[in-house]
Amino acid sequence: MTNTSRETYLRLISEANTAAKAYYVDGTDSSLTDDQYDILVQEITSLGEANNWTEHEKLVEDVAAGVAVTGDVTHRTRMLSLSKAQNEEELKKFIGKLDLHSAKLLLEPKLDGLAIVANYKNGTLVQVATRGDSRTGQNVTTRAKQATILGLPHTIALDGDIEFRGELFITRENFEVAQTFRAKHGRSLYKNPRNAVSGAIQSKDLTRLEGLKLTFGVYDVIHYTEDSLTTQDSYTKQLEAAHLAGFITAASLIPNLTGDTLYEKVVAFGNIRNSIDIPTDGVVVKADSVSLRELLGHGERHPHWAIAYKYEAEVKKTTLLGITRNVGRTGAISYVANLTPVELAETEVAKATLNNARFIQEMDLHIGDTVLVRKANEIIPEIVGVDFVAREGKNLTKYIAPTTCPNCNSALDTTSSIVWRCLNPECAQANRIIHAVSRDHLDIEGLSTSIVERLVEEEFIQDVTDLYTLTSQKLATLPMGRLKKDGTPVLLGKTTADTLVANIANSKKQPLNRILSSLGVRFMGRTFGRRFALHFTTFDAAVNATVTQMQEVDGVKDKAVEIREGLDAKQALLTKYRAVGFEALTNPVAAAVKAPTAGGKLDGQNVVITGGVPGFSRTEAKELIEDNGGVAGSSVSTKTTLLVAPADERETSKAKKATDLGVRIVTPEEFLSILGK
Repeated sequence: MTNTSRETYLRLISEANTAAKAYYVDGTDSSLTDDQYDILVQEITSLGEANNWTEHEKLVEDVAAGVAVTGDVTHRTRMLSLSKAQNEEELKKFIGKLDLHSAKLLLEPKLDGLAIVANYKNGTLVQVATRGDSRTGQNVTTRAKQATILGLPHTIALDGDIEFRGELFITRENFEVAQTFRAKHGRSLYKNPRNAVSGAIQSKDLTRLEGLKLTFGVYDVIHYTEDSLTTQDSYTKQLEAAHLAGFITAASLIPNLTGDTLYEKVVAFGNIRNSIDIPTDGVVVKADSVSLRELLGHGERHPHWAIAYKYEAEVKKTTLLGITRNVGRTGAISYVANLTPVELAETEVAKATLNNARFIQEMDLHIGDTVLVRKANEIIPEIVGVDFVAREGKNLTKYIAPTTCPNCNSALDTTSSIVWRCLNPECAQANRIIHAVSRDHLDIEGLSTSIVERLVEEEFIQDVTDLYTLTSQKLATLPMGRLKKDGTPVLLGKTTADTLVANIANSKKQPLNRILSSLGVRFMGRTFGRRFALHFTTFDAAVNATVTQMQEVDGVKDKAVEIREGLDAKQALLTKYRAVGFEALTNPVAAAVKAPTAGGKLDGQNVVITGGVPGFSRTEAKELIEDNGGVAGSSVSTKTTLLVAPADERETSKAKKATDLGVRIVTPEEFLSILGK
C-alpha cells in the first residue's frame, strides 16, 4: 500500500474517534449515523488487516459498545462489548452454532442508553460506575443516588458481593416529559435520549437531573462470593433473583412474542418494537447456560456466546430534487436533500440528511436521481443509496459540494473530510440568533439553543427579528425533531409557545446597550454596547456613527474601523431592527442606559463575581457593578480589588487566588449591603 493509503487509514481512525467521542462521551450529536459509523470502522479494519497495521485494534476495542476516557474505577471483570450480526444470515448462523450445543437461547432488547455497573455488598449499593473503556470507568455513585432511577434499588435482600450490569436508559414517554419540563423552565432541550442519560449521570450540572426519570435494565449478574445461585447453571435463575430483589431485567422488557423458533420471535419483535416504550433498534441473543458460556469463552473484545442484531429500517424510492446547504451554530456545513414527498415509517418525508461532502461524493449523487431513503433509528430520514439503473439515459447533473460558504461565500475549512466549516464567526445563522437572544443581550427566557436550531432548520425564522413576527399558534406547530410512540412528530405545543411569545414581546423593553450588543458585530459586545449607548444615546446615532465619531467612545480607538465595517454589513438587519418596536428605539428616554454614578460606591474597584448574586442575572450583576462606578472583571488578577463569592465556595481556584493576592472577599449578601440593596 502507498503512503496515501497509510495516511487515509490514520485519518479515518481520527474521524471515527471524533464521531465516537461526540456520541458516547460528550452526549452530543455525532456527524455520523450508527450505520455510517459501523461502515467506517469496517473500512478501517479492512485497511489495517490488509497491511498488518494495528492502530485500529485499540479503536475497535474501545468504541464497540461506548467509548469513554479511562476512569477512576477499575472493573474487576472486563465489560466486553457484543459482536454484531450484520444481516439475517449472520444471525441465523450464530443461532445455528448454538443449536449444535442444544443450547437454551435467550432474547433481550438491544437497549440504547449508557452501560453501567452497580456493585452491592451485603445488600447495600456501594458503587455505580460507567463502562468507560471496558477496563476502567467513571465513578458516578453520588449522581446515581441523586437521580430518579427505576430498577436501581439502594438496598436489596441479597447478601454477598454482587455486581449488576446493564443499560441506563430513558423511556420514550419519560423523554417527552423531560423535554416538556426543560422547555417550561427555559432550559435547553436534550439533543437525544442518550444525551439526556449521559448528561444526567456524568455531568456536574444538577439541573440535568430535574424532571428526569431513568430506568436501569439489568443484562448480567456477577457474584464475587459464593451463594445458592452460583451453583446453578442458569443465567435465567440469576435474572429471576435480580427481579425479586427489585431490579428490572432487560429480558423482561420484551413482551410475549408469537413464533415457534427464536428467529421467528426476533422477527415478531421487529414488527412491534416501535410501539413499545423502550428505546431499542435491535435484539441480543445469548446462551442461558453458564457452563456453555465458559466453554465457548470470549475473544479479545466479544464473548462467543452472545450476539447483537439491528433491524433494517424501511426503505423507499423517491426523487432527489435538489440539495440545500446550511451553516450550523459552530460553522459546520450541513447538507439536506430535498425530495419528492414519500411516506416512510408512517410519516411523510420530503427532506433527508446527507451528513457531509465526502458522503455525497461517495454516493455519486446527481440532481434528479432516484434515491433510496430510510429513517435512521426510525427518526431521521437519510439517503442510503441510488438507483443507478433508473439514471441510465437521463442527462442529470452531478452534485459537487461547493468549497465556499453558502452565507458569506468565504472559503471553507475542508481539512476534515467529515465536517467542513465556515470560519467566519458571524456567519452561522442559528449561532447569530442564539447570541442575540442570550442573557447578555435580549435575554429571551425559555428560548433555548435547541429551540432556536429547530426554528432555523424548519425555516420558521431567518434572523432574530423574525421571532417578533411569530404567533403562538404558529410557534406551537414547531416540530421538535423526534416522534411520539404512534409515529407522529412531537411539537413544541401551545403552553410553551404562549410563554415564549410573551417573553419575546417582553424583550422589546431591553435598553439600548443590549439591543446594540445583540447585533453580533465584532467588538460590539456587552461593554462597548453599553459605552456606545451612553455616548450616542439613540440607536440611529450609534449605528450611523462615522469611524471618527466612534473613536471618541472610551476604549474604541483602532477597533472603530472593524465596528463600522461590521455595521455596514448588517444594513438589512438594522432596517428590520427598526421595525421590531423596541422601546429603546421608539422612546429613548424610557429605555435609556443608566450612566455610572459619579462618586459611586464601587469607584476604583475591579470586582469579580463567582457563584452569582441572588436576584440578579450574571449580566445584571455586572451592570450593577458598572452602575456604581466599578469595573466588572471575569477572572481574579492583580487588578482585582474585590471578589464576591458564597461562603461555601472559599476553596475554589478564584477564592484561593484572591486570598494569595490579598484581595478582599465578601459574600453576595455583603456585596448587596455595600450597595444599599
